[in-house]
Amino acid sequence: MSNYEDDFFEAKRPWSLIKDKVLSCYIEPYINKVKQLGRQIVLIDGYAGPGVFEDGGEGSPITMCSAAEKFAKGRYTAYFFNNNKKHHEKLEAAIKRAGWSHSAYCILGNSLELIEEKSQVLKDQTTFLYLDPFGLKGCSFDQLKPFLTRDIKYSTEIVLTMCMPAVHRLAACHAVGKGREDMQQLKSNRQLLTMVFGGDYWQDIVCQENVDTKDKELQLLNAYLTKLKQYLPYAGYCPVREESDRRIKYFIVFVSRHPHAILLMNDCMYKAYFSSMHKADFAGTLFENLDWKKDMPLPEENTLESLKAIIKGLVSQYPGEDREAIWLKVVQERFMRYDHSRYLEALKQLSKENTIRYEVDPRTKNPNKHSKLFPAQ
Repeated sequence: MSNYEDDFFEAKRPWSLIKDKVLSCYIEPYINKVKQLGRQIVLIDGYAGPGVFEDGGEGSPITMCSAAEKFAKGRYTAYFFNNNKKHHEKLEAAIKRAGWSHSAYCILGNSLELIEEKSQVLKDQTTFLYLDPFGLKGCSFDQLKPFLTRDIKYSTEIVLTMCMPAVHRLAACHAVGKGREDMQQLKSNRQLLTMVFGGDYWQDIVCQENVDTKDKELQLLNAYLTKLKQYLPYAGYCPVREESDRRIKYFIVFVSRHPHAILLMNDCMYKAYFSSMHKADFAGTLFENLDWKKDMPLPEENTLESLKAIIKGLVSQYPGEDREAIWLKVVQERFMRYDHSRYLEALKQLSKENTIRYEVDPRTKNPNKHSKLFPAQ
């Protein structure tokens, strides 16, 4: 365990707040929803840490257990893995103090091996896998495979973080360009990337010349999501950075089998990212206390007008689809560009402008998620 990893748990880093906001926003409605399936819920945190930061901040195990106790007490089992004895003991004590030892188990050991073992005994349980490792070794594609390939009858969700600086460091494109790709350490590092992304397609993306680093990273994540979607069809990602003009530190990647999950995660990631960027960008300025959602301008690709154009095109392409079906298409095509409230506002304006016909639900005589959308005649 490096000093950096120990120091990490002294206090939350500013950019870590995005990750925390995403998990906190998602986990409660997720558990409240999946408990209706009537199956035992299994929560797995592969790199749990001590659970409580030195400054009192809560880590992912506490967030997950709090939600599970609130909505599915007695109907869940949580497994928290650590390979650091100090972190393991601190987390175990926190779980015991909270009275959760009946459902939450702290496990000391190599999480790479132990998570694989745990995946072997999963049957029909509803499963949520959370992987937030230091670096990239903790989320290889083979490690995910047993979860990705579970029977389609069973609910499976995966959230993981992907460290971008580590990708570039391990790829060492400049060294390869100078003909040093035969060095053993370099070969080993690049093989690790192939294991993480489930193929060597990353090489053609990361080592492109005359392409902006951010563009390479977005291309890589989109290619990675395409691979994940072969198993679980609903996927998205959220960038994490210190400020909106800083480089991306890592991505939070999400994959699920259920459309409701991606709609919920879209709104959670949208809110977490844009509210955090507003706070970071305008701290100490006159704009600090303005409402990030109502008062601050968004990038062109996130504006209401751009959303209206997208909706108009989708309604023309799929006339008669209901409101939520069109929203799902928006989210799948442009994940985290807009949230549901902005979508409803766009529909309201399009209807007033007589650009689309927004029919009421015949059962309730009101517009709702069952309302059909048609191009205006």
